[in-house]
Amino acid sequence: MSGHHIRRGAMTYVSWVLVTVFTIQIFFFAFAKPSEKIKSFIFSDSYSSSSSSSSSSSSSSSSSSPSSSHSPTVKQRLQTNQKSSSSVQAIPPWIDKILVPDSESSLERVNDGTCRIGDYEWEECGVNDRFCATYGYDAIGASQIYKGRTRRLRRVLRKAAQGKPITMGIMGGSVSTGQALNEKSHRNYKYQIAEWWEYAFPHSNLTFVDGAVRAQGSSFFSICYGAYIPVDVDIVFIESAINDEYLEKYAVYMENMMRGLMSLPNQPAIMLLQTFGLAFGKIATGGAFHIDVAAYYDHPVLSARQIILPRILDDPTVARDYFGTTESGGIDFRHINVGGHTVLADITIQLLSSELCKVQYEQFLHGVQPEPPLLDPPTDIPKQRLMDPYDPEKMAPVYAPTCNSTTSKLRPIIPSKSTAWTTDIINGKTFLAGHRPGEKVTFKIDLITKGTIQISYFRSSTYNLGIAKCYIESFGPESAITLDGFWDQNISIGDLATIRENVPAGEHEIVCSVQENTNSPLGGKKVLIVSIQSF
Repeated sequence: MSGHHIRRGAMTYVSWVLVTVFTIQIFFFAFAKPSEKIKSFIFSDSYSSSSSSSSSSSSSSSSSSPSSSHSPTVKQRLQTNQKSSSSVQAIPPWIDKILVPDSESSLERVNDGTCRIGDYEWEECGVNDRFCATYGYDAIGASQIYKGRTRRLRRVLRKAAQGKPITMGIMGGSVSTGQALNEKSHRNYKYQIAEWWEYAFPHSNLTFVDGAVRAQGSSFFSICYGAYIPVDVDIVFIESAINDEYLEKYAVYMENMMRGLMSLPNQPAIMLLQTFGLAFGKIATGGAFHIDVAAYYDHPVLSARQIILPRILDDPTVARDYFGTTESGGIDFRHINVGGHTVLADITIQLLSSELCKVQYEQFLHGVQPEPPLLDPPTDIPKQRLMDPYDPEKMAPVYAPTCNSTTSKLRPIIPSKSTAWTTDIINGKTFLAGHRPGEKVTFKIDLITKGTIQISYFRSSTYNLGIAKCYIESFGPESAITLDGFWDQNISIGDLATIRENVPAGEHEIVCSVQENTNSPLGGKKVLIVSIQSF
């Protein structure tokens, strides 16, 4: 056989080997579970509550910060499912082609101006940028609804690059909990982001705090964020666009949440990750109001809608590629599936990669510079609120709310007196439920200063819910507000009601009672409470 034929046969053999290896590794990536490299997973009760009894009582103890012991079985499952395949090194999905890893230590980054993510060179929209190859440069740009100066984000990336520990928090609704994914799939956008982070920063310990709660949006998290993420969080991803209605009040809620998060000790970076739904009265959702707030406070907003919706408008049959399936086999236009989660993760990782490259290039030009100390209060929080009228003499107060919730193990809601109300789990959502007219429940709340007391409760057109009246004991039943669990909106979600403003400092009792009358066409009386909060 001639040398030419030998070389051609060898090249064919090598090509087949490369294709086989690539196919096996892609298959491994698609079906793998969350990487065991992620050091610490911490989940909110919304993740593990499905194993609890529907009538179980809330825990009577609380701690000052979340602990990985909250859900050890979930943590063990996530960390051990990949052990059988741990010897296989999957090609990172954000790399577009097979490359030979750089032999340098990953800590010895950028000695020639080249950007490296993990062991691979990466350039935005270069040969190794899978995101640009998949979606195109214009689509990536369109997904970045607002990018801003990214100062807080780059500070966190520098911290991680230096090998310092990072705490990452997730807040979102049913999309973030994995509503349309099988068994809280590894392909959930939040896990894809966490795995990229671990790959990009192998010497930085990542604590991943999952604060996602089904059927909750910014009205809930604006006050209850402290019940789901720790005070020392470094970066927070917020997914709340479809859980907020297209109403101005959701801009107020988002502004409250941003001011509170920005004031936390580590002054965390904040990123808004927006998905969308096609099952509501309009395509636009409360996420539209979030954009203006995020721009005012200079935090990035990324939207999967900008990539997915044009494809669906061109060809409606591709909707199944991005949205889940209902029990009857139809399209669940409320919850994205693995395809939608991948888009949301991709556009997030693309921006993180781009900003990390900027950090590396800054270090190449100027060396590693010491971080200036964080100032208290933070200097990048505007003195005036966006949703308030302009007044140069007025300075917005520090926003520091408190919250006790049925879905928080850190700060559970506990009745102060014996009651017939029970802890019910309905469709994976946890509530404190009153069932019959006349049933009362009482809570104690302690205000350090004069403040506002609010209550979060569940509303739906399909849950057959009734009415409750709630009041502060010291102000009497005549001051009661009405909570109506029924409404005609095509969405089932938590809503927020103010019990009273300008409540004096001190301990107070809140009383709620189920009413005889109801607006539900089916005559339901049940009332579902989610949280009690103050600020």
